[in-house]
Amino acid sequence: MTPDELYAFDLNGYLLVENAIDSDLLESITGLVDQCEQRVGLNETKRNERISRIVLEDPRFVEVAMTPAVVSRVIDCIQFPRIKSTWLDFKAQGGGIGYHANHTPYDPVDAYYWQGQIYANLITVCYALCDIPEDGAALDVIPGSHKANYPLPENPAMLASLRKKLPMKKGSALIFSHDINHGSENNRDYVRRCLFTSFSTGSSAHSQGDNYLYDDIFENAEEGSWRKYLFRRPQGDRDCYPQPQHRFLDEANPVLH
Repeated sequence: MTPDELYAFDLNGYLLVENAIDSDLLESITGLVDQCEQRVGLNETKRNERISRIVLEDPRFVEVAMTPAVVSRVIDCIQFPRIKSTWLDFKAQGGGIGYHANHTPYDPVDAYYWQGQIYANLITVCYALCDIPEDGAALDVIPGSHKANYPLPENPAMLASLRKKLPMKKGSALIFSHDINHGSENNRDYVRRCLFTSFSTGSSAHSQGDNYLYDDIFENAEEGSWRKYLFRRPQGDRDCYPQPQHRFLDEANPVLH
């Protein structure tokens, strides 16, 4: 991140990256996402649905998860970073997720703190696969709550006055600390389509399966690359693969499949 971005992310708890996904890649996955939406079968009683471990379904989803403009920023904020979970998320009208997270009470899985630099234990990225208006399940956050020293007050009106909706254009990415209080609700007659990735410290176990979840991606990645490092297994108090010493952006752009 640039100094300006570090300031904004530390202050607010989120950073919007416009036009993050390569346009050709974005176009190439549209049909895949259409098929996935049909597969989950949203209906009048099922307004939310997700497909977990989405990077295992097609190599192009791996390319989205490794978007250079995003990953190069995220790894600045996590010690020994690793991709923890990935999922394709659909929200029809009436679908949403309730508000959750806040720096206090302390949760080591989500924890965010600063000690000469940013140390975030869990960062989530939302990739917009369609335009997301404010009332179309745009993420609704309390800026700065990732550093809140007090628990959330029991005053809905006051909390509502603090919240900020974050609309997104198709192809953009929203990077946010999972310690920030956030939620969403779709009030539009359309389906919000997003791909989510989360990044954690190397000691944090997978949230969507066993520790061998990304072994195939790891084995096929180039030795010494950030891709191999980010898809490694979690391993308690020590790393199982050496962290690259070069910048993420110094690696060649992945070849689109």
